[in-house]
Amino acid sequence: MSTIIPDTSSLINLCDVHVGRIHITTLLTRLFTVQVPTEIQTELRRHRRQMLTYDSEILAFGLNCRRRFHQQSASETVLRNAFASGANPKLNRGERFMCTLGLYLTRKRITGHVILLTDDLSAHRGFVGWFEEHFRITKTWSSLDLMLYVYASTYPQWTMAQANVTLKTINARMGGPNAQVVNRLLTYRRFLKESDAMLAALPKPRRGAIL
Repeated sequence: MSTIIPDTSSLINLCDVHVGRIHITTLLTRLFTVQVPTEIQTELRRHRRQMLTYDSEILAFGLNCRRRFHQQSASETVLRNAFASGANPKLNRGERFMCTLGLYLTRKRITGHVILLTDDLSAHRGFVGWFEEHFRITKTWSSLDLMLYVYASTYPQWTMAQANVTLKTINARMGGPNAQVVNRLLTYRRFLKESDAMLAALPKPRRGAIL
């Protein structure tokens, strides 16, 4: 089973998402080994008002999946100084601890490839992008990427119409310039439509239902 490390931005954007009748946090634990850095749990408590009426569910999820690891602060400091020795240690802590945890899990051979789930677009261009250039152990997904994975994993139980509504909601929450928001939604809806056509043509796998 793959390991996924979610950050605060993605969990906020996904807070009210249901796939069928299942809340996204429950589905994540069925599809992945979920690891939440302690720094992310701290950020979730600080931003709980942004989680609509789902703050209790998201905070409980973060607490149940929380992972503290050996000398995590020292390890984070090494990576931060390698990225930019003059960087403010108080900024972008969540992304740095996500990457540090991913590196720790790989070095301990607890997991193989690690998925970093973040909707912080600046992080993709900053520390996370730098980290992935140096350590080929993580793959960054946005919440939109996650929905494409969920659709393939649950097909045909979760309908394309439901998935399209979810993509639209998440995309709007991710924000950005209007043209970027529109083009991003069109791109992911095209991916979804093309995936649906291929999934419909493929032989059905022998497996139990996820939903």
